[in-house]
Amino acid sequence: MSIGDMRHRFELQQETGTTQNSFGEKIPVWTTQAIRWGAIDTDSGQELFDGNQVKAYVSHTITLRYYQGLTPKWRLRLAPIRLEDSERFFNIEAVLDMDNNKRRWLSV
Repeated sequence: MSIGDMRHRFELQQETGTTQNSFGEKIPVWTTQAIRWGAIDTDSGQELFDGNQVKAYVSHTITLRYYQGLTPKWRLRLAPIRLEDSERFFNIEAVLDMDNNKRRWLSV
C-alpha cells in the first residue's frame, strides 16, 4: 500500500447512545473517536429485484492505518472534500489486520 493511495479522510464513529426524533422514534447518536486517512476500492456491485423494488448493493474494501478498538459495531464516515460532494457512511462488516499483528494497516 503506497501512502499516495491513502487520499480519503475517514472519521471512525462509535454509537454512543440514542435520541428521539419528532415522531418519537429512537435515532442512534454517533461520536467521532478518531480520524484516519485511507484508501477505498469498489470490489463489486449488483442490482436485485426484491419485493417490487430494485435494490443496489455495492461492496467496498477500505484500508486504514491501524486503530486499536475498531469493531464492526462502529461505522466510517467519508467526509466530503468538495462542496458539491455529499458525505457517505460505511457499515463495517469485518476488521482485518492486513500485516499479521504488526499493527500498521487495517482492511475494513
